[in-house]
Amino acid sequence: MITSPGAELSFEVNEKITLDGNLPDGSHYSTVIKSAGIVALIVMKAHAMDIRKKSKDAYDIWFCLANYPGNIESIAKDFKQHVEKNSVKKALALLSENFKSIDDKGPKDVVKEDGSADPDYRMFLQQDAFQRVQALLNYIEND
Repeated sequence: MITSPGAELSFEVNEKITLDGNLPDGSHYSTVIKSAGIVALIVMKAHAMDIRKKSKDAYDIWFCLANYPGNIESIAKDFKQHVEKNSVKKALALLSENFKSIDDKGPKDVVKEDGSADPDYRMFLQQDAFQRVQALLNYIEND
């Protein structure tokens, strides 16, 4: 069986999410699902950046870091519980490699996927992507 690197984490690091709303007939429905947690998601996306070579994966990493409830430090604390796992070690190395400077593949892919034509916003976004990933890596390494 072929699996995506890091996918095994989604069985260990997941979150229960309640989805509820109205069905087409107007009746209310609610269910609880398990979703990959933030660590599993970032690990899988870091591996995907290396395998698929699509800008969407870098963008998804940036989006998660920018929008996750809590902050990057809380994500780093969650990562620390798993840093000895091979898929996590490799993912962190890939993040470090792809986001080592503002002009590397990761930040540039975030801007490419965003698609904005505004040069000032593109510059801001590229810097923001670089800084968020660096913050995550620094918190994991130094805390």
